[in-house]
Amino acid sequence: MENLDTYNRVPTLESKHKRNILQSIYILLLLVAIAGFATWWVLPEPWQYTAHSAGLALTMYVVLVLYDRRKTKPCKFCGNSLNYVVRPLLLTDKYLTMEGQKMDDYFYTRCYWGNQPFRKRWAKISNRSKICHHCRLMEENSRQYYEPVSPEEQEQLSSPEAFS
Repeated sequence: MENLDTYNRVPTLESKHKRNILQSIYILLLLVAIAGFATWWVLPEPWQYTAHSAGLALTMYVVLVLYDRRKTKPCKFCGNSLNYVVRPLLLTDKYLTMEGQKMDDYFYTRCYWGNQPFRKRWAKISNRSKICHHCRLMEENSRQYYEPVSPEEQEQLSSPEAFS
């Protein structure tokens, strides 16, 4: 891992132009879907094409959202793909009130997260920021990132001396 102090901080690294275009397409597809379902619901003689077009617009919306989440984000300065880096974790009031343990730049705790929100399980929480290694730039803000705990870490956390 490189020294993060040598990277300059900027408010945002992701291109806002592409983000604005995607958001306008999202809004347009949602409006088409809402208008299609409303027309099909309200009109006395339902048109079969309105429901089909609304369903197609909704399907395109979901596909576009899934594509947007999976694609690599380009840097707005050089165009190279952005990576993520784990920032140093500071023990704030939020972490101090949670039952858990800080090890390195991660905080291990049992909490509700992920695709099973009604079951407590171990999570490894870190603060991540977007970074461009080519420009040597990093975003000022960071986001909490939850990831599953490995079996080795699970054993270490389950031991009685883990929280002493």
